[in-house]
Amino acid sequence: MKRKLFLSTLMATALGVMLAVTSCSDNESDLPEPAQEIEITSDQEVLSDRVTLYDQVITVESEQGARTAPDFSLRLKAKLTPPSIEGNLLQATSIDDRKDFFVVGYNYRGNEYYGGLDLVNADLKLKSQILYADADISDVVFNGDQLYFVGASSSLDEPAFIEKVAIKPSSETFSLDNNMRTSLGFYVANSVTTSGGKVYATVGDDKSRGGGLYSLDRNLDQVGYKKIDDARWAAIHKSEVLVLSGEEGKVYAYQKEDLSDGRSFRHQSVSEPGSRVTISCAGKYIFVAGGHQGLFVYNEEGDFVTKYSFGEGAYTNSVTAHRGLLFISNGEAGVYVASYDPFIEVIGKLGLEEGESVNQILYKEDMLYVSSGLGGVQMIQVVR
Repeated sequence: MKRKLFLSTLMATALGVMLAVTSCSDNESDLPEPAQEIEITSDQEVLSDRVTLYDQVITVESEQGARTAPDFSLRLKAKLTPPSIEGNLLQATSIDDRKDFFVVGYNYRGNEYYGGLDLVNADLKLKSQILYADADISDVVFNGDQLYFVGASSSLDEPAFIEKVAIKPSSETFSLDNNMRTSLGFYVANSVTTSGGKVYATVGDDKSRGGGLYSLDRNLDQVGYKKIDDARWAAIHKSEVLVLSGEEGKVYAYQKEDLSDGRSFRHQSVSEPGSRVTISCAGKYIFVAGGHQGLFVYNEEGDFVTKYSFGEGAYTNSVTAHRGLLFISNGEAGVYVASYDPFIEVIGKLGLEEGESVNQILYKEDMLYVSSGLGGVQMIQVVR
């Protein structure tokens, strides 16, 4: 059975070489005994072949009966193919964007723990890459010039971890100077988000252990924890951090500052163990991916507003809302777009290539990022 992991503080002074993981942690008992290896490179001869540029129109197949005509256009600008480790192709799992860069996280579909990170600049050039020979990466998030990510590592008895690496904007590269990794003590960490000086990570486990939400400071020291069975995803909404519990079928809301004043509202249970389902918040709405049940929409108080289904075989796994548009990914059933201002309505389905199963999407500023596992990431410009 595949297991998952935690890393320690890494320090490096050169790019493009294999590095042994060492630790500056005060908790010696948490440190894995064997040295672990990673590879970091910014060699453009190695990286450039993984990006293909396009300028191709993406159509929107209008939903029958839709009152809203698209007031935007979509253009495919680039595709990023996944890296490999020892001939094993990784799969894209997560994306985040901070205007001048975006990052893609990877894991491996198999028994080994392999993972990676890609740093792509605003010109859609792949500038830097880190490969991990002992860690799957589940989710990534920027906070200034720091990148936080979570996953699982084969070097720990309890594999869930959170780690941070630095971004050097001047050279457009990752940096392992003062790198830091901390064990979270569960089977897997599956999502991470930030607000102000705090980092929030969800962890999942079997039913005997449950799962939960961690609050940490920027140095990855724990400042709070809430036990939440089958925690799948965390998202920030105003003064609260929201957590989606899968099998329990609830969304929990806690104050960001100290995880106090907890409240919850009932949601549809997502019974598929370990499957991804996400939350996105915009305006007065909370959008929740509900697996085979489709998309659920709630107001800020947690009152049910509406739901949408996307046909037989569709599995709604990811939602992303921004500037009045909502994009919804449904695995092999494709990506749909809806409007939520002034009213909620599904506009239509994106005319993407058939056969690719989408596992996460992100819409920020004027770019839509579509992650398709082994198919990599598509970068689509949204023209308003």
